[in-house]
Amino acid sequence: MASTSSTAAALTQSQLGKLGESLVNSKYSQKQESNADDYGYDFLKSHGKNPWSMAMAFTKLGELEGSGANGLSQMFSSHPSTPDRIRHIIDRCHKDKIAPPKGCTLK
Repeated sequence: MASTSSTAAALTQSQLGKLGESLVNSKYSQKQESNADDYGYDFLKSHGKNPWSMAMAFTKLGELEGSGANGLSQMFSSHPSTPDRIRHIIDRCHKDKIAPPKGCTLK
């Protein structure tokens, strides 16, 4: 690795360890966030609320985020990507045969 990149060569073993730890911890946090999304979906559904609202809220969040996130920053993010979160909720709504509310343009 050191022969291909001067940046990689400059990293100390300690820095590489911290980098690896950050990557592992971010993936663990993403799993927790996905579990929280599923909990929120189940909570809304069990209380007679339409869980499409989650996908709609994530869509608004995605609009606010803009295109600033790149692949590298997403690797270390504590949250799954917003498009993935939207798709997961929509897929669950379709699976559960829950219709989107009037005016919802998501499919």
